[in-house]
Amino acid sequence: HTFIYQSSHGTQYTYTITVDWIDKVAPTATVEYSTTNKTNQSVTATLNIQEENIIVENNQTSHVFDSNGEYTFIIRDQAGNTTEVKAEVTWINKETPVLDVTYSTEEETDQPVIATLVTEEVQVASMNGKVITVTNNNGNKEYIFTDNGEFTFEYVDDYGNTGSTTAKVDWIVKT
Repeated sequence: HTFIYQSSHGTQYTYTITVDWIDKVAPTATVEYSTTNKTNQSVTATLNIQEENIIVENNQTSHVFDSNGEYTFIIRDQAGNTTEVKAEVTWINKETPVLDVTYSTEEETDQPVIATLVTEEVQVASMNGKVITVTNNNGNKEYIFTDNGEFTFEYVDDYGNTGSTTAKVDWIVKT
């Protein structure tokens, strides 16, 4: 800013001042996650600050999520400008998958009975969109009983949660 003033004798003067130390720019930061893949484990969100001399509220530069949710980091620069940086995790699922079995017939028969693990779209949708993979039975979701007995399907979802369902047939009659 330039000040123009005049003395009592009529001489005119100018004086220029520069103020260049006012900081109105809020600090910036990003959040990095220990993983962004579907998981059944905890996820750590770490604050990545791009500037020096930043104060973090509570000195907390990381947050551990044991379940899905949000956490807000608050940072402040030396001039007092603050920024809220939100961390959000939506990819944790620790729910054990539980699936049903259907049978080709549930009436007495002398023929083989096919037990099928229900992993169709309806079942998958009820499992929050999980993709189920059978880990035994050569990955097959069907098991053929030629005699009465039990078979346990073992499976894992795409979050890493494991489950099992036992199929039991006791209506094969061979005379």
